[in-house]
Amino acid sequence: DGQTVATAIPYGKHTYYTSIQPGRLIFSFVSGGTPVISGDVTFASRASYTIFGTGTIVPPYVAPIVLEDVTVPNAAQALVRFVNVSPDAGSVDVLTPVGATDYQIPAMQGIDFREVSTSVSSGSNFLQLPASPAGAPYLLKFRKTGTTTIMTTLESSLISVQNLQEMDSER
Repeated sequence: DGQTVATAIPYGKHTYYTSIQPGRLIFSFVSGGTPVISGDVTFASRASYTIFGTGTIVPPYVAPIVLEDVTVPNAAQALVRFVNVSPDAGSVDVLTPVGATDYQIPAMQGIDFREVSTSVSSGSNFLQLPASPAGAPYLLKFRKTGTTTIMTTLESSLISVQNLQEMDSER
């Protein structure tokens, strides 16, 4: 319908969910007044989506990633998805420390640019993980695949180490 949903979103930031009527939506990402990504997606009723603008403007290498989101199944679980939207990162593994060892999170290994984690058992982009007890912090490490180079870390309170180990043993 030609309406603007969000404006002036700085690089690396996001908007909150916005209500959109079900059906076909044509979208564009604009930089400096020039559309750099355009596309269309058909939204289902009562569904949630995320649209990522990925790539670089110079040289031009931009494309959207449109993903359907899933709501949390219950308060005792978290849904975790990793999307590699960094054109410079290369292939990435997601790890967490377990004692003195960095544990590779199942289905979050060798994720290339514009790829999304996918559960081996369910085919979902989300891994269903129990929430950590009492909101204890949980450390995630992002490593360049095939190396020991940790590119960055992120602290989260959603996941417990014991449940990751149980999930890995079920693969």
